[in-house]
Amino acid sequence: MVQVIDGDTMVVMKGEESVNVRLYGIDCPEGNQASGREAWIFASKLADGNPVEVQPIDIDRYGRTVATVHVNGRSINEELIRSGHAWVYTQYCTNDFCRDWLKLQSDSQGARSGLWAAKNPTPPWDFRHSFKLAQATPQSSKPKAPPASAASYHGNISSRIFHDSSCQHYDCKACTATFTTRQQALDAGYRPCKKCGAK
Repeated sequence: MVQVIDGDTMVVMKGEESVNVRLYGIDCPEGNQASGREAWIFASKLADGNPVEVQPIDIDRYGRTVATVHVNGRSINEELIRSGHAWVYTQYCTNDFCRDWLKLQSDSQGARSGLWAAKNPTPPWDFRHSFKLAQATPQSSKPKAPPASAASYHGNISSRIFHDSSCQHYDCKACTATFTTRQQALDAGYRPCKKCGAK
């Protein structure tokens, strides 16, 4: 069984054990970023109800297994690039096959597939950096609550608990799953934090 958290993160059941997997060498738009939901839907359709083969490459700082994941002989990593739902994460994609992935990305860009249909799509690493800067900016007055459509949530991939942006645990070390809406977090199997309520 596979539970897709976002485009490049999933939980794979290995017997009775759940393994948190980060797809190697790619970076999908965040859940609260343009095209993020589309990447999640695409990855979910590929993995839904199908047995997967996880080929571990590394363990990241959050304890997740960094891997290529195959379903029915197809690499989910590659399919996300080919369909225009992911960037090749060149900072971390160092294997020989990454050159082939860059060619896939170039073809996807040329075809304006997926996220490349936008004029200037923002890479997720830039989006995360901007988001952290915005969170760190001191407010001269009490900040206004964001509209519901702009609310974002972070999920702890270890405890399966999610937090809203006002929570002290919002940026915890293992809070790497992102959700645009509260319902999206609930649908992914996460529970709201008892302290902040994740409203």
